[in-house]
Amino acid sequence: MKFYVGQKVRLLHEEGEGEITRILDEYTVEVDIDDFIREFGVTELVVVHGAGPSNLSKSSEDRGTRNDTISMAIQEITLAVIRIDDEYYELHLLNPEKYTLMFSFHMQVVRKYEGIAAGTIAPDSTRLLGKFQKAKVNGTKELFFQFLFFLPGRNHPEEPMKKALPWNKSRLQKKISYIKSLSGNGWLFPLREVEKGKVLYNMNQQGQVVKEVDMQVRTKHTMIIDLHIEELREDWGTMLPAEMFQIQMLEFERVLNEAIIENYTKLILIHGIGKGKLKREIHRKLSFNSYVKEFKLADPIRYGNGATEVTFKS
Repeated sequence: MKFYVGQKVRLLHEEGEGEITRILDEYTVEVDIDDFIREFGVTELVVVHGAGPSNLSKSSEDRGTRNDTISMAIQEITLAVIRIDDEYYELHLLNPEKYTLMFSFHMQVVRKYEGIAAGTIAPDSTRLLGKFQKAKVNGTKELFFQFLFFLPGRNHPEEPMKKALPWNKSRLQKKISYIKSLSGNGWLFPLREVEKGKVLYNMNQQGQVVKEVDMQVRTKHTMIIDLHIEELREDWGTMLPAEMFQIQMLEFERVLNEAIIENYTKLILIHGIGKGKLKREIHRKLSFNSYVKEFKLADPIRYGNGATEVTFKS
């Protein structure tokens, strides 16, 4: 998300709303909360929707940081190669997702890898990886990326990702396109896996999951959810066991539908051990779900003894 002066924001980890009064750097802003100026990291804030436009035209300062808002047409982590002139290219990493990315980037020239860039990219932002001579780009054998994904607040970590992109000069002999988010002509190379003809699930008006087919849907690997009641409700200490069980089952059903609709291949349900009532009911419902391929106890080393791994049909 691109922040700007005058934007209305809400604090993520405490109560309060305010207005951004100053952009300190790419990751830090000042916010006026009840006439008191405080400094926050951008990952500690969420935009108050409807309080103004969410994007702003690039200022001269924005052009200097090369951290511009991405066109919504790009929906996955993508490498952009921009042609500067007949002798030089710029390589950019585009992150339209909700995660802050920590990355490293290497180029394989002949038989050796060369470390080019590393750092972080905020959600809905771009990062300039470098400016390179045409001869070097054409002579590269592979572009290698590693990613870590960060999302503030209560959530389980997304699995790290690495991507080896085989490379040769024919990559840049395809039709060139204008890339609006970078204001230049170039080529785009998605770095998240894309499956052709993947089954896609959506919710109809009756709230039922229905099957469709999308010719280009990015599959997501694993969703992880902790169903312990203390992770779901802060007031759990005042609840009766029946109330807790009902809340846990409602959350299970919500997450199961979300995992199917969002095209995840696996779902990890951390339900704990206890007396086994929650586990038994979850397994009973999974056994009757037509979208579930199989389910089994999850890796105890990573998730403990009270977790179930669900694999969905492709």
